[in-house]
Amino acid sequence: MEPIQVIHENWLTRRPNPKAVFVTLGMTLLVFVTSYFVLAGLFQADINLIASPEFVFEKHNYWRAWTTLLAHADSEHLISNAFLFIPLTFLLYGYYGAMLFPATGLVIGGFVNLIVLKTMPLTTSLLGISG
Repeated sequence: MEPIQVIHENWLTRRPNPKAVFVTLGMTLLVFVTSYFVLAGLFQADINLIASPEFVFEKHNYWRAWTTLLAHADSEHLISNAFLFIPLTFLLYGYYGAMLFPATGLVIGGFVNLIVLKTMPLTTSLLGISG
């Protein structure tokens, strides 16, 4: 009697979703374009996308907790973050799907920003995922 080989399937034994490349490119483009708008001051993005306790809690601009996730204050920081963002986006979407990334990541990121903003001085600005 020959031994039977049993392969246990899990998330990472499957091939990544073929759409992962397009989602990665799309999310990266979104972050780069948003950051360009902030850096260039286009459409007053440098004012309208940044979160601060004053804007979010006193002026009730809660959406800023989410828009600030996509923006960066300088190009060096943006490029250095891209080295981790691009492969991480590919892996998260490719193996776990849209519910984990970008959906859950953006929702949790916004709520984390709300918590962070509660601990910051009123006029201090929060920009980007890493602050």
